[in-house]
Amino acid sequence: MPVDVPDSGELVSLLVLVGILVPLLCLIPVNAVVVLWGAVLPIYATSGVQTQFFDAARVGCAVVVLLRTRPSGTTTGWRNARSWLFLVGLLGCYVAVVGLLHGDTKTPTLGVSMVCSVLVAAVAARRAGLGGQILLGYALGVCCSASVVLLQALDLPNPARSMKFNGRLWGLGSNAPRVSLQLAIGCVLLLVRGLGAKPVIQLAAFSGMAVCFSALLAVGGREGIAALACALVVIMCQRLLRWWQLVTGAGVLAAAAVVISAVGIEMTTIDRFSDPYMGSEPGSGDFTTGRAALLGESLTAFSRHWLFGIGTDQFQILYNYSGRFHGATTPHVAPLTFAVAAGIVGGAIATYLFFRLAHLVFTSTTRPGDARTATAGAVGAALLVSALLEPTGPFQGVELTVLSVLAVTVLSERLAARGTPRGRSHRLPAVPVAGVQRAPMPSQALGERGTLLYPKR
Repeated sequence: MPVDVPDSGELVSLLVLVGILVPLLCLIPVNAVVVLWGAVLPIYATSGVQTQFFDAARVGCAVVVLLRTRPSGTTTGWRNARSWLFLVGLLGCYVAVVGLLHGDTKTPTLGVSMVCSVLVAAVAARRAGLGGQILLGYALGVCCSASVVLLQALDLPNPARSMKFNGRLWGLGSNAPRVSLQLAIGCVLLLVRGLGAKPVIQLAAFSGMAVCFSALLAVGGREGIAALACALVVIMCQRLLRWWQLVTGAGVLAAAAVVISAVGIEMTTIDRFSDPYMGSEPGSGDFTTGRAALLGESLTAFSRHWLFGIGTDQFQILYNYSGRFHGATTPHVAPLTFAVAAGIVGGAIATYLFFRLAHLVFTSTTRPGDARTATAGAVGAALLVSALLEPTGPFQGVELTVLSVLAVTVLSERLAARGTPRGRSHRLPAVPVAGVQRAPMPSQALGERGTLLYPKR
């Protein structure tokens, strides 16, 4: 799967669309803009609306939030988020410069895209109280994409941009692996949202989770299954689930599988574990769908060009000539992608970011946590899976950069709270809305009990 980066013409059209959308979004209540921002994060394109419009909507919502809300105070979470974004931005700048030296066409735009994603994600990180509303919108957007996947599977009219390809369904996303990751995160968000909530909220949340899980079984991307499994392990390690809740959740997922099988929807994702190419996609036929061969070629390329890398364009040419090409154009391990594209410095920064997130996720599982910590750890675990299975992982793109910085913010606060003397609080301050006289907006990134994402128990 190629790295999805914009060209110069797309960037110009993006700026024009943002200039049109920002005045319109300023007419909408700011809370609605925040939820809308989260809703458009997982949507790539539809049959009638191109990708540039949704990119402009993501950037436009960020601009409106930046103008109409005030930043929260300096906290441990913000300091860690700031250093995280700095390193991602630094990696993007370095990749862009090295790509220009290589004469690549894709690598410089990849770096520019990373820097732009950091600027947008910084708005969410600096306004920690918006995290719960962003994820509420994100869950709604994922449910919309899941519904489209199911319509595609049933061969019913739908707004999807693409048709079924080798058994894979894309929904409203850019490709099946990315959509499967989004569906896994959506399942986790809705699962935690439904725990301990009122019956009506539980019914809505678990129904949405069933829809997302059904789409995950049909989408054809195995990455989502791995991400969901890791996320559930994190939640269980934090002892957020009681045994009867675990049984109930398993029952809901099993019922969803039975229903989609009864209505004639193929569980392509499960079938791809036994037949990765679904009998039609060209390739070696191995379980990794060519990733093992791609990993070997990537390590060889890095060993020969370890100082400044070989560049993504040149790597694609060499990999095609190797006779092992299976449709991929870049390494499918994020740190290795940056090592091949920009050498040892790029690979070292990406590797450090990966292990930093892994450390935060692991430490969150060593003692019982609350809903916001469990959500942050689960989202972080899913993003780690993405880093191991996809070219750029959570280091490129507005969607995953926002999710990663929100997870880092909360998990950093959780880690810092261990050394806090008894009686002191690590709660983040509320984010006031400029020009609006109202109660403070929900505090703490990724939601806190009593917020839109997690009601009071």
